[in-house]
Amino acid sequence: VAAERDKMIAVGGGADAGQPEGIYSAAGLASVAVNGALTYAKLVELKFALRRKYHRNARWALNSVNLQRVAALTDDNHQPIFRDALVAGETPRILGKEYSIQDDLPDSVIFFGDLSQYLWFDRESLTIESTATGGDTFLKHQVAVKVERCDGKLALAEAFRSSQQIGSARF
Repeated sequence: VAAERDKMIAVGGGADAGQPEGIYSAAGLASVAVNGALTYAKLVELKFALRRKYHRNARWALNSVNLQRVAALTDDNHQPIFRDALVAGETPRILGKEYSIQDDLPDSVIFFGDLSQYLWFDRESLTIESTATGGDTFLKHQVAVKVERCDGKLALAEAFRSSQQIGSARF
């Protein structure tokens, strides 16, 4: 259930698709054109395209393919921009900011933004109920599962930036 919720926050199709609005499907997000291979300069441009007031809580959202691309990048002094955790309990970072992996995102996009500006609504606290005895589930060898209703929406498009058209160049 948590994985499906994270997928909906990242790529949900919105009300027209009968889903929460995901960051990927949200209208009004400003983007930085990459138009090819991801570079250090374009990643820095994406980071600083976000207004400064959103940087405190900002994090990257990208898929595993793009994390591998980012891990191969170096800055102008040939230092890696991806910093793995050096001490137990530390969080790995990209250009000094934490990241989230969401493999449902396409390879052509990376997001940088303040996830506190995404609103997730639970009709009730998340509960999961199952039964093998209700109705005729026992007779049919079934288990019925009930999950409460929820929704999500991007509250402020200006709190996010996206890359555009990251190419499939080899890394």
